[in-house]
Amino acid sequence: MRTFSLAALVAMAIAAGLPGSTLSGPGLSLKAGVGYEFFSQEFFLDSLAQAGADSLEITTALKTTYLDDLKAQVRIGYIPLEDYRLELDGFYEQTEDSYRLRGYWNHRPAFGPFRLDWNSEVDWRDGTPEVGEADPGYLTGSGRVKLAYPVTLSTSLWTRGKAEFVRFDSVETGAFNYRRFTGEIGTSYTTSNYSLLSFSGFFTRRHVPDSPEQEYQSIGLDASFLGFYTSGEIDILSRYESRDYNRSGNLDDYGRWDLDLRNRHNLSRRFFAREEIELELIAFDTTSYLTSTYRRIETCVMAGLTGESGSIAAGPRLELLRESQTESYLIAEDYTEYGIKAQFDFIRPSQVFGSLETVAGVRDRREVGTDQTSYSDFVFERLSLLGDWTPANGLSLNVLLSVDWEWHDNPDQNSRLVLLTSNLVYAF
Repeated sequence: MRTFSLAALVAMAIAAGLPGSTLSGPGLSLKAGVGYEFFSQEFFLDSLAQAGADSLEITTALKTTYLDDLKAQVRIGYIPLEDYRLELDGFYEQTEDSYRLRGYWNHRPAFGPFRLDWNSEVDWRDGTPEVGEADPGYLTGSGRVKLAYPVTLSTSLWTRGKAEFVRFDSVETGAFNYRRFTGEIGTSYTTSNYSLLSFSGFFTRRHVPDSPEQEYQSIGLDASFLGFYTSGEIDILSRYESRDYNRSGNLDDYGRWDLDLRNRHNLSRRFFAREEIELELIAFDTTSYLTSTYRRIETCVMAGLTGESGSIAAGPRLELLRESQTESYLIAEDYTEYGIKAQFDFIRPSQVFGSLETVAGVRDRREVGTDQTSYSDFVFERLSLLGDWTPANGLSLNVLLSVDWEWHDNPDQNSRLVLLTSNLVYAF
């Protein structure tokens, strides 16, 4: 495969730039830039286990870097109409040994009282595989359409459909071609204070030609509420899904219920409190080592201070996981995780946005039915950063960073996981 240098590609994009400044309305726009992506995982093994008691080394690190790419990007967008009901977007990305081409369009026409939102996306990636690795090329596409009808000024009925597919150049275990279809019907209600309540039911079917056992169908219900009240706001999301795989003995079939609740209320002009609850319940029809019924709950209560450009909040956090045991499978990987969560948000419109979150604590693990030689308790630190900075007109830098550290009672199980993606883009 012939590749161009990243500098040459960016120079080509700039040379093809359109006259004038960045378009704030309908018309043609061009963006070009560079980016960097990094994904690495590192484990530490006790040197005594590797080299004997006379070894002078303290630890040996086993490090795997899954992604370490500098990339160049070109993006062309076109909005042909003043009412923005049609958007077209093309995207090209290249690294040293791969390239990616993506196309997107969104159409939002109106037919009398009916409102239609129709969009689709095609994403193609190809390149030169590493030695011993499978061909990284694939083609994926999706299409979504939503039709809404306003029954009253506050109530609407809607239906939504989605179709998607993935086709890999090299089919292997865990990377199968598939097609998936989802249909949904629901209703939404808006209150006088702009709170929004929504209910829907859905059906999903996945078809996997190369592995029929991976096929499934599922049905479920979704509910959400975004509410505003005098001193705050509350956000609730809930979903129930029943999934049936194409396997004998009901293997991997399950029922699952998720609940996500966020509540923030103002204590004064500058002080606020926030409560968060996540609940996850999953019950498998057939229990095995890989499919164990469990219950997980995570809760956090934070106190915060807000100012003109941002806010900071911190408070205790607790997470529990409990797995069910059977006579055949006696190992339950229960744990209790407790610590502190803190979050800092900063925003200056059209200039900078940043969100930093850190969670530190201890996981106390109970491996019921066996000893803890396979996996020990640990102290952890989880850090995530999301930032977007516009240092000059047309120039923007965005960064996403996630780092996860684990320090175990058994040092040879210590680990570190790093994920970084960044983009420096100029809009002509």
